Amino acid sequence: MFGLEYFVTESGLARDHRNVPGWAIQASHRKELSHEAITSLRAAVRELPAACVSPPVGRLVIVSYHEGTNWVSRTYDRDSLSKPMQRIYDILGERFETKPGR
Repeated sequence: MFGLEYFVTESGLARDHRNVPGWAIQASHRKELSHEAITSLRAAVRELPAACVSPPVGRLVIVSYHEGTNWVSRTYDRDSLSKPMQRIYDILGERFETKPGR
C-alpha cells in the first residue's frame, strides 16, 4: 500500500510524490503555482465540505491545511469527491494513480 502526498507552500511551491511507507518516496514532482492558481486553490479549500467520512483506506483522501493559527484536517471518499476537491486536483495536477478510479 502507498499514499499520494501533495504539498503547497504559502508562496505557491507545489510538490507531490508517492510514499511507500518503510520503503521509499517515489515519482516526485514540483512546480510553481501562478498567483491565479493560488487564489483558486485557496477558494476551493474554503469551499470544502466540513463533513468527514471514513471510507476504506484505498479510497481515503485526507486534506490538511492551515487556517489562522490552527491546522484543519478532513477526510473524504475518493469515489465521491466534492466539486471543490475536484478543483483542487485540477489545480495541483491529479496524479495518474487515482484517475482510473474516478
